[in-house]
Amino acid sequence: MRIPSLVVAAFLLAALDGAAAPPAVTLQPFVSGFSNPVEITHARDHSGRLFVVEQGGRIRIVRNAQVLLTPFLDISPANGGPVLFGGEQGLLGLAFHPQYAANGFFYVFYNRVRAGDPSGNEVVVARYQRSANNPDLADPASGTVLFFVPHPSAPNHNGGKLAFRRDGALYISIGDGGTGGNAAQAPGDLRGRILRLDVDTPGALPSVWAMGLRNPWRFSFDRLTADMYIADVGQSAWEEIDFEPVGSPGGRNYGWPAFEATHCYVPSTGCSVPGHVPPVIEYPHDSTGGFSVTGGYVYRGTTFPALQGYYVYGDYVSGNMWGARQSEGWTPGRVGSSPNLSAFGEDESGELYVANLVAGTISRVTPAASTLPRLGNISSRARVLTGEDVMIAGFAVSGGPGIDAKRVVISVAGPSLANFGVATPLANPELAIVRASDQVVIASNDDWQNQAAGNVAAIQASGLQPNQSLEPAVVLDLAPGNYTAIVSGVNGGVGTAVVGIFEVDHPENPLVNISSRARVQGGNDVLIGGFIISGTQPKQVVVNVAGPSLVAAGVASPLANPTLTVVRASDNFIMGTNDDWQSQASPGDVAAIQATGFQPNHPAESALILNLLPGAYTAIVQGAGGTTGVALVGAFALP
Repeated sequence: MRIPSLVVAAFLLAALDGAAAPPAVTLQPFVSGFSNPVEITHARDHSGRLFVVEQGGRIRIVRNAQVLLTPFLDISPANGGPVLFGGEQGLLGLAFHPQYAANGFFYVFYNRVRAGDPSGNEVVVARYQRSANNPDLADPASGTVLFFVPHPSAPNHNGGKLAFRRDGALYISIGDGGTGGNAAQAPGDLRGRILRLDVDTPGALPSVWAMGLRNPWRFSFDRLTADMYIADVGQSAWEEIDFEPVGSPGGRNYGWPAFEATHCYVPSTGCSVPGHVPPVIEYPHDSTGGFSVTGGYVYRGTTFPALQGYYVYGDYVSGNMWGARQSEGWTPGRVGSSPNLSAFGEDESGELYVANLVAGTISRVTPAASTLPRLGNISSRARVLTGEDVMIAGFAVSGGPGIDAKRVVISVAGPSLANFGVATPLANPELAIVRASDQVVIASNDDWQNQAAGNVAAIQASGLQPNQSLEPAVVLDLAPGNYTAIVSGVNGGVGTAVVGIFEVDHPENPLVNISSRARVQGGNDVLIGGFIISGTQPKQVVVNVAGPSLVAAGVASPLANPTLTVVRASDNFIMGTNDDWQSQASPGDVAAIQATGFQPNHPAESALILNLLPGAYTAIVQGAGGTTGVALVGAFALP
């Protein structure tokens, strides 16, 4: 079979190789409008809600990517609540009882005024219950103080994390009180420690689980193994991550103030603590590290396979984020950055979130666009004619209600194709984007520099601007749904063009189910649909071509007998060919295609089911025996 010139491949963004471990992450904006967010968690009640703790004394609910107007709980001073807010003080922790769906109990950690001590405070752990009438409201009258710890003389080093382990007990971190650290080793003192409390035993008091901590600003339990990770903020030179494997009987001493991470602090040499357990990770106070560690979580979600099993943590001051795991010797790798990183959070499915204290925003931790195994960065080449014989590239933005809009850049190459040997390029293409649900034209452009200045700048910033001033492009924020990009010639001009649809953000909601329609002619004027498999793993796709069945859609001159060839763009290797979809080279492929639901509607139409490694591919549609007519080629990613 003669393979036409694959000019389209020059316009595909090459799929990147899989990221080295740990993989880089992208922080996608999720919700905003918070005041000093310091904790993000969920209720284990299958509601899909996130709960965000504001340091000033409020707990807010996020449902379907929307922040509910009324707080779940407001115990701020402005609302007559007991929270002492300022500096490092405030409402700092939240945890939901393992049986919250049934009993409605949740627990908070906050500072309150300590009588007669204007410089100090008390740290309080209290239980509340949700409203009996509204699951989005707590009962403010239900608050019961379970215990408090005097925190005299200084307002800082409070700790404040609450979390349940699979043993059903509540674990609580309390800082050393900011008085030089002596409390962390003082007998009988509850500061500088991780405490454990049996909340289901009436009147129970907490016991010491671990000690020798300065300011444990966030610990967490691996949801798969129940191993414990503690991020302890350092003093003068070092930050540390401590690790406690599941099955430990407790009683560990992490060394502060004799040790700052693995280094002597008091005394400066010859330090020693009986039973000292050193950290598994430390980093210095400089630009490569940071100055105030923020503990995170072991990633156990599903949208980011390459991150699986990595403990992700960061630094509030530098904004650096790292990932590390025990199987790799606790060797951390930088994965990204986030300014003013006050907290990590985890939703019910194990996906991670990051809070920005100053901006009041929550972002999602997602893969870079090149790490997800999926279809992406669509391009199609065909000869653009007049009337109904224009080029139409269809695509879908995945997702559902509550999913943020996805930014894409859509551009057309026409006259610049002459640089690639195309003899008759479309001299002056124009572009229209249509929303398939109601056939509304949501954007159009002739010359890409002739539009709002902000759009031009955004297209340039993406690096996806056309190569010629007469070529069109648009940048759009598209909600989940189906869209078509229609390419025609100004004043009825005809010629070959390439249209490309490129994702800019939200790789977790990829472009899917790609299709292109145009008139198939002879020679190089066939229909070529280009697509990319991104990520590090193979992806199964069905590629099919509609020809004669287009009559039902009102197409007057469909391609009577289309043939299909899928080519790997890197080396022009033919991955598969097909003429009539029920005649396949591999036994079982017919049944496999039928099982996907993407089988053609006519026996003369073509289809292939393929397992494709990450990379760029082109689907080439020709007419059997040199026939011509309108065809539609589609590429569909399978779960």
